[in-house]
Amino acid sequence: MSNENEGAIQPQEILSSDVVALCALFARIIVRCLREKDPHTLKLLSLSSTSEGEISDAA
Repeated sequence: MSNENEGAIQPQEILSSDVVALCALFARIIVRCLREKDPHTLKLLSLSSTSEGEISDAA
């Protein structure tokens, strides 16, 4: 049984600016909490994100 759309590229939804702002706020809160409570995990996350070519948010 094969799906006809299996290899098709799905269009991406454009997120509203409010959703992007909310996600950025959550990310800053998480980074701040990790910085205070678990800097080792924050360092591991920073290393993995830079190895993937992403820019980390220095909140």
